[in-house]
Amino acid sequence: MTWNGSRLATLRASDGRLTLSMAGAIRLHQALPAPAYRVRIVPEVAEFILKGKNAFSKHVVEADPGIRSGDEVLVVTGDDELLATGAAVLSGREMLVFNYGVAVKVRQGRSAYDAGKYQPQEDEADDEAAGDAGGAV
Repeated sequence: MTWNGSRLATLRASDGRLTLSMAGAIRLHQALPAPAYRVRIVPEVAEFILKGKNAFSKHVVEADPGIRSGDEVLVVTGDDELLATGAAVLSGREMLVFNYGVAVKVRQGRSAYDAGKYQPQEDEADDEAAGDAGGAV
């Protein structure tokens, strides 16, 4: 799914769920009131989450109780600043109960997006040539 030339989400063929890009996460963050699909973390780990590191259960201070394992979520600070987007490994309630383990597998941190490191790559149309290179002799 694209809007004005930027990818907002991709349909995952394995289970039919959408995976958010950071552009999609930003739009969703603006559209949905807190605490919808948000996982709040302690300020001490915010810089790591911004860089795309996973969010662990022991750092979660609040999570939308409606979050289910596998849902796309927004990782935010206490001030509702968007840090990253990723897939929930645990439900919202489990994130608060567990003291160890990954709560959110972060797909993309905001700092990489803001720096322009996640620009979509142009298709080089070399897939067909690569497939022919390994042919039988």
